[in-house]
Amino acid sequence: MVKVMTTPSYVLAGSPRQAPQLLGSWSQNVESWTAQPNPALHVMRYEDMLADPLRAFTGLTGFLGLKAADDKIDEAIERSSFKTLQDQEERQGFAERGRLQKQFFRKGRSGSWREELSDEQVVAIVQHNRAQMARFGYLPDGM
Repeated sequence: MVKVMTTPSYVLAGSPRQAPQLLGSWSQNVESWTAQPNPALHVMRYEDMLADPLRAFTGLTGFLGLKAADDKIDEAIERSSFKTLQDQEERQGFAERGRLQKQFFRKGRSGSWREELSDEQVVAIVQHNRAQMARFGYLPDGM
């Protein structure tokens, strides 16, 4: 995955059931849909959804022009919680899980990549993606 995140113009190989996809590096991918302000785009960071789900989802419903009572938003938050998604994957599988992956929904913790990757991998990701990481508040301290 580090290779994918740091390779400009990365192409995901096709298969008999899926066409090849130009993903680009992580920065290219993020920048491709966020570089130009657009009133039709609402960016939500996973970290913000974890930290204050009610605020994040209320912001989304407002953006979509939906009027939802807090109890309905609370229900949506519960139904889309990481634990709920993990349980669903265990019972029903998950189409996006790669054939070599044990599970798609692993931990759901913000920032765990910094603990799990080697120092060299973290440096490579930051070097190749610094501008977008800074833009969205993802740079590790001291980098």
